[in-house]
Amino acid sequence: QWLDDGRYELRLPYHRHEELLGDILKYGAEVEVTAPAVLRAAVRRELKKMSEIYK
Repeated sequence: QWLDDGRYELRLPYHRHEELLGDILKYGAEVEVTAPAVLRAAVRRELKKMSEIYK
């Protein structure tokens, strides 16, 4: 659904955050995970590992 600030909110059912991690990362800076916290933390960890590779 479209939010008042112009962003689009998408809610997806899933069993494990690993199922979504690759799909989320392929959108780069165009996507932000706001919840759940465990998924947001997983994205943060993966981005940190990636940034170390591309220093």
